[in-house]
Amino acid sequence: MPYNPGFIKGHKVPLPVIKDELLIAPLKGMIKGTSLDYLHHSVVMNKKRRFAFYSASNIDGLTWQPVERKGIFKKDERMDSQFQFGDELYGAISGGGRKNDFDEGHITSYQEVLWGKKVTERKQAGNETFFFTNCVPQHGLLNRGAWKSLEQFVTKTGANDTDIAVSVFSGPLFKDNDPFYIKKIEGKLIRIPTTFWKVIHYQGRSGLSAVGFMMDHGKLLLEEETVTFDKAEVQERGLEEVDIFQMFPKATTYQVKVELIEKLTKFDFHLKNLNLPYKKNDSKEIVFKRIEIERTGTRGIEEDNQLDFKLDGLTL
Repeated sequence: MPYNPGFIKGHKVPLPVIKDELLIAPLKGMIKGTSLDYLHHSVVMNKKRRFAFYSASNIDGLTWQPVERKGIFKKDERMDSQFQFGDELYGAISGGGRKNDFDEGHITSYQEVLWGKKVTERKQAGNETFFFTNCVPQHGLLNRGAWKSLEQFVTKTGANDTDIAVSVFSGPLFKDNDPFYIKKIEGKLIRIPTTFWKVIHYQGRSGLSAVGFMMDHGKLLLEEETVTFDKAEVQERGLEEVDIFQMFPKATTYQVKVELIEKLTKFDFHLKNLNLPYKKNDSKEIVFKRIEIERTGTRGIEEDNQLDFKLDGLTL
């Protein structure tokens, strides 16, 4: 089953509504709907930018088990190539001769979909995250520390202990002034999204709750000269200071109001009747810290009912 709006027992978490429907990439032929459905997650594509508007996933903490990561990204044949990037972009990035930490990155991570009662189900779910539709150029820092651990932390510390289920929306923020990748792709300038957002829904103590997070890696990419704001790709670039850089000055994870993500993305997240624990108008840095604990077993996300890290500053 792909993303399931009724995954959290007793609640509905519909897919976000994209107000500019004309930007949604269509599926081929007679395939119905606008989302590309995979096992445990679904993706909706932006046909102009050729990246995902968002990826939506469900996580079942009770049946999560680790599976060895295997997979090579490929295009999804259910959608025309003109609406999705592939090796023409990511091959240029990984083989560009620059020393950087910039490559294809999962939107819905490989790890978060590894749940289900059967090994074959978990393996299939993991394999189906390796489509370019679930991919966007990311600095490696984005997949470390707090950003990588948010879903696990919320599942373990915020969700209902007897029904550990969360639903997650993740995606890039598309800005008109996103910088360009340093090389032309098929003769064209390609704008690279530098800001990412995540909204996690869970059954909390006060009912169905949602928390939002954002991260920006733009300054890292500019420093590594992986992207530029100058169309002529001149050596001395004028580093345009945009508001989003000032909101998230470090390449780390910040908690923000879900309403802010709704405003920036221009999506409708169906916030009515949701408990939104984070009330501050300012963003707050989330600090990832490793902690030493004694292990007694290996059950992945449910191991020992403990975590080997903590996220300081997070509001649930």
